[in-house]
Formats: sequence, structure tokens, C-alpha cells
Amino acid sequence: MALHCPAAEAPRDVVRELEPRFKAFGEAVRLIPADPPSNERAQVLASYAETLFDAGRSEEARVAGEGALATARRLGAERELGRALMVAGLTQAARGTFNAGIAFLQAACRVAGGVAP
Repeated sequence: MALHCPAAEAPRDVVRELEPRFKAFGEAVRLIPADPPSNERAQVLASYAETLFDAGRSEEARVAGEGALATARRLGAERELGRALMVAGLTQAARGTFNAGIAFLQAACRVAGGVAP
């Protein structure tokens, strides 16, 4: 008799549900030019990075997050910077570089504290 565990299937279901989002974000990244930098591109990259991380694709999330981080820093876009720092912290922790992850997450919290809702 095989045991059925819906919780064990959840990660596959989540990834399957995220697949259309990956495609949409990939298309948005392709359509929004990197130069000149824009808040829209930083927003899309940060959202894409978060979605990738949620699906366990931490290396791809790191790359997208670095793009969001660079763009947000260049623009001085605080809201996008906070999100990009958060993703950077999570991806560093996933790689086992916990001190770097904590530093990024602390920076994200500082930025979040200064951004109006």
C-alpha cells in the first residue's frame, strides 16, 4: 500500500503554477530596456527574482536580483532597492553564505524602514 502525502506534492504544484509567471517576467525583462535604467525594469527584475527564489531556483534568482539591485542603486529607487536587497539576502543564505545573507537582509530592513507604505 502506497501512502499519499499531498504536502509532498505541493512543491511540484507550486512550480507548475509559477511557470506562466516565469514566462511573463522573462518577456517583460526582454521588453524593458536596460538602458536607460528605469524603475519599471528594477521592479520587474525584483519580482522575477522573488518568483525564481520561491520556486527554488536560487542561482537564477541571484542573477535577476543582482540586476534589480544594480538598477535600483543607480536610480536611487528605494522601494526596489529594498526588495532587491531582500532577494540578495535570501539567495546568499541559500548558498550557505549566512553572514552575507544577514547583512543584505539587515540592509533591506533599513531601507524598508525609510520607505513609506
